[in-house]
Amino acid sequence: MAGRSEADLLAEWEEAAGSGRLLLQRCEACAGVQAYVRTVCASCQSSAVRFLEATGQGAIESFTWVYRAAFEGVSVPYAVARGRLVEGALPLSGVWGGREGGSAGALTGG
Repeated sequence: MAGRSEADLLAEWEEAAGSGRLLLQRCEACAGVQAYVRTVCASCQSSAVRFLEATGQGAIESFTWVYRAAFEGVSVPYAVARGRLVEGALPLSGVWGGREGGSAGALTGG
């Protein structure tokens, strides 16, 4: 991935997400894993980052309920959850559907 633009990386990530696959990035220099697409490793700043497909396995480490929408048109309540994937990435995800159950949203961090 070295030398690729952020736009190219995001396009590849979005294509995979559209087909139900979650791509993470692993740094070849320090072995760090990140969920948010970047042109460099967030840990060591190396540009030697490569995509790997996540297994989808992990655990929610923390969450909070949101009762007041940050933007007009956002349905509440929803939860924001921080997880840890088995690959080591730390994504954030919104969960909608109330306390009775819901569905996870897109990953937004790492």
